[in-house]
Amino acid sequence: MDDAELVKSAKQYLTKDDLGAAAIELRNALQKNPENAEARYILGSIYMDVGDVSTAEKEFRKAILSGWNEGEANIGLARALLQKNDAQKILSEISVKATYSDSIKADLTALRAAAEVVSGNVSQAIETFAKAEQFDANAYHVMKTRVQLKFIDKKIDAAKGALENALKKYPGDAELLLMKSKLAILENDAVTASAIFQQIIESEPQKIITSYARIARLGLARLKILGNELELAEKSLQPLFSRSGEDPEVNYLGGMLAFKQNKYDLAEERLLKVLKIAPDHPPTGLLFGTVSFAQKNYEQASHYLGKYLATAPENIGARKLLGRTQIMLGLNKEAQGTLKPSLSGRSEDAELLALVVVADIRKGDTQEGILGLQKAVEAAPESAALRGELAKAYISAGEPDQAIKELQGVIEKGGE
Repeated sequence: MDDAELVKSAKQYLTKDDLGAAAIELRNALQKNPENAEARYILGSIYMDVGDVSTAEKEFRKAILSGWNEGEANIGLARALLQKNDAQKILSEISVKATYSDSIKADLTALRAAAEVVSGNVSQAIETFAKAEQFDANAYHVMKTRVQLKFIDKKIDAAKGALENALKKYPGDAELLLMKSKLAILENDAVTASAIFQQIIESEPQKIITSYARIARLGLARLKILGNELELAEKSLQPLFSRSGEDPEVNYLGGMLAFKQNKYDLAEERLLKVLKIAPDHPPTGLLFGTVSFAQKNYEQASHYLGKYLATAPENIGARKLLGRTQIMLGLNKEAQGTLKPSLSGRSEDAELLALVVVADIRKGDTQEGILGLQKAVEAAPESAALRGELAKAYISAGEPDQAIKELQGVIEKGGE
């Protein structure tokens, strides 16, 4: 077949949602005729769908040089640049020409408004978007940008209304559905968000995971992990591991899943792949420190938890875990320094009080430890563990009668 026939064959494959076969036909067409503008444009669109935005950008630029509809190709180019966070290139390189159709002028102007948002110039974006609406208020990128601007303005109900209108005109559109899932998550509606993710996954093309389905699979896995539905989370992630075992986002969620499954070695293996690419990624550092603690690798846990707290000192959970790690390492003075600054305003936090007390006692401050444990028991009188620790402290201080009293309290509450 010549290049024109190969492009026709590619289009037939696209009607069957077989992106892989279509891409092969288009590349074959371009081997026969590198100047086939239509093949360049369609191939760029396929690369956008599968998330290879850098190659998509190149194909859209070549499509323009080969004579494809400039406005149409510029829309694809602007989408690729937005995905790459190259908003400034959109504003400096892509212009809206008077010769373009109204729908293309509307979409390109809306994409410029989106680029201005990314550049931090929201007020200018609002002005630009008003021009886009004048060209065609129902153009796809106009309707999508309208939702984004309402959301930025914190007009959630208006954003939901605009999104529903967009979905009526463009039903089943994956990008719009992903926006709807974000709004559902914002409203803590995990059921609706999960259903949307599942809808996107079920509509993905043959043998290929699109960028939208990838986001849906990651979103669904995250919700299932949080809901402790670990088998469903694993089912959602497995195709992504098969596609790319080095994907950092997939490995991060896979590490979280393995940790929840008590598969600590597997969690470590996955998280190390993330840290190799992004050694200073705070959430991965926190999770890796937590996994290391579970493995009883306290020195490694101390390193990563300390590194994380340097970026997020207000995270009390991480601070408690670092303090606990330091106690296990016998670094009781360091544990006091980690834990005591958090006591202000948290006198009812029995766990925090208990950790401070354990550090005090192990450092030799038995009386101060007893006072702290008494406060912790007052904060959590039902805690047999705290009463047991207080009894131990009394024994260390040579006060067996007080220890017996605390132990009797534990026994009365059914503690061992």
